[in-house]
Amino acid sequence: MPGTVSRRRPANAMSLLIAGIRSLTAYLFLCVWVALAGPPALLGVYLTGRVRHMFALGRFGAKTARQLLGLRIAVEGLHHVDGRRPTVYCINHLSNIDVLVFEVLLPKCPGLRAMHKAELRKLPILGTVMRTAGFVPVERGNRDRAFDAVDEAVDGLRAGASFLLAPEGTRSRTGELQPFKKGAFVMAIKAQVPVVPIALIGPDIAMPRGQWYVKPMTVHVRIGAPIPTTGLTLADRDSLAARTRDAMSALLTAKYSLPLRNWGQAPISSSAFAEVPESQALFGENWGLTPIREVDGNSVICTRGQAPVQRFPKLSSSGS
Repeated sequence: MPGTVSRRRPANAMSLLIAGIRSLTAYLFLCVWVALAGPPALLGVYLTGRVRHMFALGRFGAKTARQLLGLRIAVEGLHHVDGRRPTVYCINHLSNIDVLVFEVLLPKCPGLRAMHKAELRKLPILGTVMRTAGFVPVERGNRDRAFDAVDEAVDGLRAGASFLLAPEGTRSRTGELQPFKKGAFVMAIKAQVPVVPIALIGPDIAMPRGQWYVKPMTVHVRIGAPIPTTGLTLADRDSLAARTRDAMSALLTAKYSLPLRNWGQAPISSSAFAEVPESQALFGENWGLTPIREVDGNSVICTRGQAPVQRFPKLSSSGS
C-alpha cells in the first residue's frame, strides 16, 4: 500500500493549496462586503424600521462566500420549517461554518434570529448589524447575563421571531454530540413554541477546530420533525432536552450504511474499498482518507494522512 499513498500525496497537496486560495478569496470578499454593504444596510434599518433588506444583503454575501469556498449544501426535511410559527431550531455545533444553516432556513423563515457568543459584538460593523437584526449575545461565563439573554430571546419568540442556537454551547472536538445545556429548552417552554432538531454532517471535516482554511465538500443539513412544548412546564426541560438530543442523534445516523464519519457522502460501493479510485472513495475529494484494507471481511480501516482514524462496517449494497 505505500505506493498507493505516495501517488495520492501530490493530488492532496494541490487540493489543499486550492482550498487555501479559495478560503483567502472568500475571507477577503466577506471583509469587503461587510464594509461596503453594512453601513447602508444599517442606515436603511434606521430610516425604515425594517430589517428584511439587511437579511437579503447578508444572505447574498454568505451565499457568495460559500460558493467561493466550494461548499455545497444537501438538505433533507425542509418541509419541517414553518416561518409562520415561532420556533427554536437546535443544531449540533461542529465548526465555524455551521452558520451556513442560515442560508437554508432563512428563505422559509425570514423571522429567524440567533443566539451567539458575546465576543462577536466586538467585530467592526458586523457586531452592530447582528445586534440591530435582533440577534441575542450570550456571555457564557456570566450566569446572570446568560439568564438575561434567555429572557430576551423568550420575548423575541413571543413577538413572533424564531431562534437558531447550538444547545451544546461549544464546538464538538470529536463530531459526537456533547451534553446539552438547558437554555434552549427553557426558552421553548416559556414561549410555548416547538423545538426543531437539525443535524449538520460535514462542517467539522471542511473546517476542523484550529484550521484556518475550508475544504470544498458537501455539507448535509438534516431537519427533523418539530417537538411540541404545549402544556410543558420548566420541570420538563430535562426530558425535552433528552428528546431533542435523541432526535438529533437519529438524524445524524439515519439512512447511511456507514456511521457519521463517512464524511457526509452516501455509500458508493460494496467492493473492497482499497480498489475504489480516490475520485470515488467515500468522498469526491476525500482529503487523505484512504481506504487501505478489509478487516475480517466485515469492515475497512480508513486513514487520515497515514494514521488510522476510523473503522467502518463494509457496505452490503450500493448507495445513492
